[in-house]
Amino acid sequence: MAILTISKLLKEAGLDTSKKIKLVRHKDSRDSIFVNGVEIAGSPYDWYINDRDTFIAYQSEQGKDVFKNVDYIVSFIGEEGTTARMVGVYQVLGLDEDKMSKSDNGKTYYIMEEVQDTFEELNERVIIDWGQSARSWHQWLHLHDKDIISIERKGIDWVCPDYEEILLSYEQLQRIFANEIGIWKNRLCACNAIYVISDSNSGKLYVGSTYNTQGIWGRWMNYAQTGHGGNVELEKLQTEDPEYAKKYFKWAILQTLPLNIEPNKAVSIETRWKEKLGRVACALNMN
Repeated sequence: MAILTISKLLKEAGLDTSKKIKLVRHKDSRDSIFVNGVEIAGSPYDWYINDRDTFIAYQSEQGKDVFKNVDYIVSFIGEEGTTARMVGVYQVLGLDEDKMSKSDNGKTYYIMEEVQDTFEELNERVIIDWGQSARSWHQWLHLHDKDIISIERKGIDWVCPDYEEILLSYEQLQRIFANEIGIWKNRLCACNAIYVISDSNSGKLYVGSTYNTQGIWGRWMNYAQTGHGGNVELEKLQTEDPEYAKKYFKWAILQTLPLNIEPNKAVSIETRWKEKLGRVACALNMN
């Protein structure tokens, strides 16, 4: 057991660890999930970032009475391997009898509310090792204390926005790939895309497409390593000024594409985007 465990940290932060507490690790790969009888696109991560009410509703609805006699749950988002990132402490106030009386799906509903402020400094920063029992997504704290493997800073490195909102500097891109930050890797590996690299110095654009089994991640890895990714015009700028990418380039996504898209289809959509944006604007493209 590590010197610092999650139970020690929670106790230090003010949580009464003599209470009945469960650790919960959310890692759901489905594209959409039924919450309160409505199919909602996204994932626990998406909802935690963008719609906290849906996130709480998602974890408050269970197929079995897994939170019976539980006072608090400490929630984590599953990342790479068996690691998980803390996203809040939630008090279980009991069964939601009203929802259960109106539902005929056999599910158990709870009333939960986030314990705010007290644990704000821990949320999104604390990374634990869930251990080899990763399939067991809910565990009693007093029986399964977890090692803390890192405490990170908050910021864009972890908060991966929706695809259309991604806008990365070269430094951010390098940091994400150098550390293989799980939430970014999961998101960027999930699909291919039409992307754009903008040059804030000249105002010119480079539009490209990805069409590989590792999705956006597989292509942007090359940019993280070199800044130019092998693109001729971008490489020229880098040759003239090795700091050019760092100073002026930003990466964004114009359109997501299926992971299994055919290369010629991706290139065709890429061409259409160049026509939409204008060939003069896309001056960093050779074609």
